Amino acid sequence: MEALLLAIYATIVWLIFFKFKLLPCTTSAKVIVVTIPVVGMITLILLLNVFAPSSGEIDATQYKAQV
Repeated sequence: MEALLLAIYATIVWLIFFKFKLLPCTTSAKVIVVTIPVVGMITLILLLNVFAPSSGEIDATQYKAQV
C-alpha cells in the first residue's frame, strides 16, 4: 500500500516539475517534495498501529472442525 502511494506521489511530482514544468525545481521545492511523503508515511504507519493493531502472539481459544 505504501509503495503504491509513493509511486502515485512520484508520478504527480514528475508531471508537475518535469513533464509540464508548472513549477520551477528550486531547492526549497525539492525540500518540500521530499518532506511531504516522509511525514505522510510516518503518519500513515503510526495511524495503522492505532486503528489496525497487529500482534506476534496468537492464542487459539476454540478449535472448529468443518462438517
